[in-house]
Amino acid sequence: MRNIRLKNLLPFALTVLILFSSGCMANWPSRGAYLKQDRDQAANAYYHYFLSQLYLADRKNDLATAHLNAAIEADPNSSYLETELARLYLRQNNMSESLVHAKLAVDKNPDDADARLLVASLLTALKRNDEAINEYEVLLQREPNNKEALLFLGTMYAELNQLDKAEQMFQRLILVEPSSHLAYYYMGRVALEKNELDKAEQNLERSVQINPNFAAALSDLATLYERQKKYDQAEKVYERLIKLRPGGNIPKARLGRLYLQTNRPKMAKKVFDEILAKSNQSYKARVQIGLIYSEQEKYNEAIEQFRLVLAEDPKNDRARYYLASAYEDLNELDKAIDEFLKIGPESDLYTDARLHLAYLLSRQEKFARAVELVKEAIKVAPDRTALYLSLGTLYEAKENYTKAKEALLDGLARDSEDPEMNFRLGVVLDKLGDKEGTIARMKRVIELDGQHSGALNYLAYTWAERGENLDEAQKLAERALAIKPDSGYISDTVAWVHYMKGDYAKALHYLKQAVGLVNDDPIITEHLGDAYFKLKQYKEALRTYMRAKTLEPENEAVLDKKINETKKLLGK
Repeated sequence: MRNIRLKNLLPFALTVLILFSSGCMANWPSRGAYLKQDRDQAANAYYHYFLSQLYLADRKNDLATAHLNAAIEADPNSSYLETELARLYLRQNNMSESLVHAKLAVDKNPDDADARLLVASLLTALKRNDEAINEYEVLLQREPNNKEALLFLGTMYAELNQLDKAEQMFQRLILVEPSSHLAYYYMGRVALEKNELDKAEQNLERSVQINPNFAAALSDLATLYERQKKYDQAEKVYERLIKLRPGGNIPKARLGRLYLQTNRPKMAKKVFDEILAKSNQSYKARVQIGLIYSEQEKYNEAIEQFRLVLAEDPKNDRARYYLASAYEDLNELDKAIDEFLKIGPESDLYTDARLHLAYLLSRQEKFARAVELVKEAIKVAPDRTALYLSLGTLYEAKENYTKAKEALLDGLARDSEDPEMNFRLGVVLDKLGDKEGTIARMKRVIELDGQHSGALNYLAYTWAERGENLDEAQKLAERALAIKPDSGYISDTVAWVHYMKGDYAKALHYLKQAVGLVNDDPIITEHLGDAYFKLKQYKEALRTYMRAKTLEPENEAVLDKKINETKKLLGK
C-alpha cells in the first residue's frame, strides 16, 4: 500500500515541476529564496524537496534525507530547507545532527524565528541550558513579542529554579496575549514554588476561567485548595475533573484521598471500589490506592491493598516494596525486613530494597548482617554509589573508620562529584584525626553544592575550634544558618565563631538560641556556660556547667575543673 501511495503522488510532483519550469509558478509562495536563483536551480530544489516530502510520507527516511540534502545543494542559501532537514533528523532521534542543521539555518537567516526556536529547543533537550537561554534571548531581542520564546524561556527558567526571571517572561506573555491560559497557569506554578499561595490561586483560577477544560490547571488548583484546607472547593474541582475525564482514575483517587483527609472513610472506600470495579488491571489500581492510604498514614489499610495485589500477582515487586515500606512505617521491622528480603537481584527495586534493609538492620544493631547484604548488592550493581555510602556509614557506626574510608573512596572512584559521599568521607577523616583531609573534603562539598548546610557548618566549626580563618568561618556558619534556621547545632557553630573572636555577647545570644532548639546536648550546654563565664555571669555559668554534667558528657573531668573554678570565683 505504501508503494502504491508513492506512485500515485509522483505524478503530482512532476506536474508541479512542469508548471514551475513553464513559468506558471512565478508567484509560488516560497519560504526560501528560490525566485532569486536561476530557474533551473530553483526547479531542481523544488523537485528534490517534493520528493523528500513524498518519501517522508511513505516513511522512507533515508531517501527523504537524501533528497532534502540534494535540495539544499541546489539552494544553499535556504534557511527553510536546513530547518526541514533538522526536523527530519529530530524525528529520527538524531539530536546532534538535527542541531547542526538548525544552527546552519540560523546562520543563513538570523531572523528565522522557527529555526532559532528549534536550536533553543534542541539545546534544552541536550541540557546545554546556558546556550539555550542565549538563543531565546537573542530571538526576543529581534522579536520581543514572540509568544513561543516567552513561554519556552519562562518554563526553562522555572525548571532551573530562577523563579523571578520565569515570572517576568510569563508577565510579558500575558501582555502580548492576555487570553493565554498557559501564561496564567505557569504564573500559578511559579507562585506555588515561591509559596505565594494567594497569588497561585488567582493565576490558576484565571487559567481555568479562560480554558474551563484545562485539566492541568484544574488538577493543580484542586491540590492547592487541599493545601489551604479549602476542602469543599477542592472537592468541587475534583468532581469537575471526573466529569471532564470520566475514564481517568487519578482525579477519582485524589477525591478518595480528600475523603480520607476529611474523615469520610466510607465515601473514600466507595470511590476506591468504583476505581477497582472499572479497572481492567485491578492490581495497578490497588497499588495506587495503597499508596494513598500510606500517604494518609492509614498503614493497615495500605497493607491490605498491597497484600491483595500480591495474592493476585506474587511476583509484583513494586507492591512488595510498598508493603515492606508500610510495615517499616508501622515500626514492624521484622515484617518489613522479611518483605524486603524477598525482592531479588532480578528486580529493578533490588538495590533500593537492600538500602532499606541496611538501615533497618542497623536500627536493630545487626551491623554484620547489614554489611553482608550491602556487599551482595554491590556485586549486582557496582555502579550504584548509594550502596558505597551505605556501606561506609555502617562501618562508621561500628567505629571501623579505616573500612569506612575504603568504602567511601570506592564509591567516589565511580562518582567523584557526589556531595554526600564527599561529606561523609570528610567526617570519617576527622574521626581518623586527619583534620587537613577533612577541611579539603568539606571545601570540595561546598564547591559541588553551595547549599550543603552540613559541610558549611562542619568547615566553619573546624576552623573555629582551631582558631583559624574566623572571618570566613563566620560567613560559612551564617550561610548554613540561613539555610537551616531551626538547627541548634548550626546556631552553636555561629556562637562558637563569635566566642573565638572574643565577641562573647553575640556568642551568648546564639548559644541561648541553640540550647532552646537542642536542650539535651552536653557540648552546646557547656559552650553556653563558657559564654556566661567570659561575661562574668558566674552564677549562670555554674548552673549551666552543672546542667551539662547531668547530660552525660564525655569530658566530665574538664567540666569538673570548670565547675570548681567557677565556685571559687563565687566564694563557694
